[in-house]
Amino acid sequence: MARFKDRLILKQATIITLENSQIEARVILSMQDRKLVGIKQGIDGTESRQRLVVEATLAALEQSVASPVKFEVSGINIKEFGPQGHKFFVVLLKTDYFIAPVSEAIELLGACQISDYESEAEIAARATLDATNRAVSSMLGGR
Repeated sequence: MARFKDRLILKQATIITLENSQIEARVILSMQDRKLVGIKQGIDGTESRQRLVVEATLAALEQSVASPVKFEVSGINIKEFGPQGHKFFVVLLKTDYFIAPVSEAIELLGACQISDYESEAEIAARATLDATNRAVSSMLGGR
């Protein structure tokens, strides 16, 4: 089990508009004294903005683990739950990480409640970390 100090902390998640309808998603995570930066670029659009932030978060996260792990985005949705209709950003990831005794790749689900206090990028990054934190906690502290 990873120690508390090995936990990944979201420091910043931003989306920057570039030229020619291009955007850049940049996510900065920290672990102990290490700064991990993930950057992904693509064409602007609601779905692509969310996906690029998720992919940038995964790129930063992959720098923290001892052995290579691949993640693939299977789905991104906004879901309403409960009688008050609280909205959540939900991400589903496939990974090649194996958990015994399953002996096959697993799917990871993460969610973050949408609030007025966090940006679209922060919400997508938090949901991604929610999906991955249990699976990679034992692998933190690598490279």
